[in-house]
Amino acid sequence: MTYYCRIIFKSFNSDQVDEFVNHCNEYKWETITSFNILEGENRIIGNEVDLFDEKLEKKFSFQLIPDKNGEKSDKYEKITLAFCELTMNFKRFEEILRTEHRSIAMTAILTSISKDISPQRFEQVLQNIFCLSKIALGSIHQKHYFAATYLHRAPEEPTEVFQKFLTEYRGIEPEGSNMLAIFEHDRDSLVVAFPDTFEVRNIMTAEGERESVKTGNRIIELRMKYSSIRRIIVSLDYNEEDGITATFTLQFRYPPMVYIWDEFKGKDDENAKFRNGQRWLSWRGKSVEVALARASCLVLEAFNVEGRVLMDCLDRLRKNIDSPIEFRFLYWKAVNFDGKKRTVINPSYYENINFFSELDKHPNFKHLSDPKYFPLIYAIEALISHGGELYDCFFRPPYGCFIKFMYKVVQCYEYELEKYPDSKYTRTVATLENMVQQMHGVS
Repeated sequence: MTYYCRIIFKSFNSDQVDEFVNHCNEYKWETITSFNILEGENRIIGNEVDLFDEKLEKKFSFQLIPDKNGEKSDKYEKITLAFCELTMNFKRFEEILRTEHRSIAMTAILTSISKDISPQRFEQVLQNIFCLSKIALGSIHQKHYFAATYLHRAPEEPTEVFQKFLTEYRGIEPEGSNMLAIFEHDRDSLVVAFPDTFEVRNIMTAEGERESVKTGNRIIELRMKYSSIRRIIVSLDYNEEDGITATFTLQFRYPPMVYIWDEFKGKDDENAKFRNGQRWLSWRGKSVEVALARASCLVLEAFNVEGRVLMDCLDRLRKNIDSPIEFRFLYWKAVNFDGKKRTVINPSYYENINFFSELDKHPNFKHLSDPKYFPLIYAIEALISHGGELYDCFFRPPYGCFIKFMYKVVQCYEYELEKYPDSKYTRTVATLENMVQQMHGVS
């Protein structure tokens, strides 16, 4: 059977696309055969996620390598391994061209076209479940860099409280993992669940020493509606120990909701129970709350993934978000913060900062308190209050270009006030409002 896919090239010109195609044709593929680039090249404009971002597109076809010695392997497992090889090598070809042409913006994205890539009959109709090793919050920068503001790894040892919660309250057989992603297709929602044991410090023990004592167990759930997801990026890898590893990067319109299930025991109860999940802003204090508010992506790293389950889940997601699934890798970006190089940015940088108060230190901005500047200040406040990638670009090290940004927009605004004194609306304010609309996909 022949399968059809497309490669979307961002920041490539036609000659660079031809170079990429030559690398594909010269490579000896291990999981696929009959790799063939179809004739023609399409030029497409951006969608809701990348407005005004022009791209080039190439379609190609391939076939799976037949089983050897009469062995019969799972079709969707072979398709998943083929996508592993394609994405890993596309990443390598992309790095070669970025180095050669000195362009960090060059990005190659693999998407599927054929319906036969996904199962036509659903074995798990209501939900798909994946075992996770970690989750992360953050934003995408420069199209293929991911800057994390929060990272949480699954506990290594299985916890009894989590296994009990899954069995009694979720109706799920424990799979030996302490963190699960549950895609509930019948409810059009995603639930990420994991245990959280909190501790307090005793003042003093009988021996006169301090110690940490576990005071309770609880289950954390992060819930997202499919309608809140605007883009899905899947990174596939394979090794002998963990099998197929799939990393889901879900770019959302608004952050997931946090629900906490507390464990308790009644007076006459021998077994612990759970109080119904209550919604909270955080489960680990202000730092997680700020990370959730400022992030634009949720990352889920799944291991021991079954090919059929993965392709089934991605097909359901694609139909719900009405956007193609992107198969590619994101580079986790380490930046300098407080003089140290870190992969995860300390979200305390975001806490209770009034950036407009910093303008008082600059004599060129003291006149902004004049009422005639109110439309400009209001538009800037609307822009930076939404968080996400734009906020990170303005305020997060090593960018922090807010002051430069203010100089530019104030200069443009004052120029228009002087040139068009009778105008009730300036193009500078209109541009800022348009930027806010683009962040929400409003045309």
